[in-house]
Amino acid sequence: ASTLLLTCGSRRRLIRSDQISRMVIMMMNTKAVLVLVACVASTVGGVRVCEYRASDVCDAQVASQFCYTSSSGSCLGIDSSNSVKLTCEDDKVNFQRWATSDCSGEAASVVIGAAENACFQSTATNNSYEWSDCPNPCFPADSTVELRGGLFKRMDEIALGDQVRVSPVEFSPVYFWGHKDAAITTTNYIELVLESGRSLTLSSDHMVYANDKLVPAVDVRVGDYLIDAQDGSRAVLAIRIGVPKRGLYNPHTIQGDIVVNGVVASTYTSVQLSTLTHMLLSVERAAFRLGFSVLGNMLEVQRPAVLSWYMRTFGSA
Repeated sequence: ASTLLLTCGSRRRLIRSDQISRMVIMMMNTKAVLVLVACVASTVGGVRVCEYRASDVCDAQVASQFCYTSSSGSCLGIDSSNSVKLTCEDDKVNFQRWATSDCSGEAASVVIGAAENACFQSTATNNSYEWSDCPNPCFPADSTVELRGGLFKRMDEIALGDQVRVSPVEFSPVYFWGHKDAAITTTNYIELVLESGRSLTLSSDHMVYANDKLVPAVDVRVGDYLIDAQDGSRAVLAIRIGVPKRGLYNPHTIQGDIVVNGVVASTYTSVQLSTLTHMLLSVERAAFRLGFSVLGNMLEVQRPAVLSWYMRTFGSA
């Protein structure tokens, strides 16, 4: 087979024509790319739902207002005979209610199909609903990362190709943005304060290493041990919920982790999908090494409508 001399920065490599053909075919496989993007862009975050009785259409001043706040997809026990689950699904929220304390048994479900902070009236229950705070798992704009060489950058200053610290001894380039939105301000952030004096602020379902296991930030407890990139394993002294911050940023590194504010975190969003998503993003990592991008900036602000349609249509396939 013929070969091509490819120059990528200061690196040169010979690539056979049959290898190029296979690579192009793989990258042009629409379904594979869409599944890849869907996994990376899955909306999992904290969510707030307010429910209003039939006669009070989304009137926050009335006594019939009931509001619930929970991590997306997690069971929220209200009392011995009442529990709910709020699940972010693209541009809507699935609101489920059980007559048990632990979300067991048969659930009554309402899909809140209105936009964020818009009033939705259900013909099934005759009640009205509002939802808010379903951002992608991210870091705020003022979080910092360390570059190779010892310089530091804010999250909103990172550029693709920056070599950032990903462990106490390793740096890795940022090759893709799962989210990059400077305009949003959200209260979905959690601040984890370590005994070393460092603190990590991130959205509730972003993954961190607690007690040597990947868990959502919302599941971290005081006394759990996170990884301080300089001081090693350090205990969490305090946790602050509902921290208001500007910006939603989720840079992906070739290695898969990232050190933010001196604390090691994953760039992914769930234990179940971390390995799969990292594998699927091998296409984008390969493209980055060759000097271009398959996905570009299509996920930086919001998931494109075609991908939302694809996930609704083929998500269970």
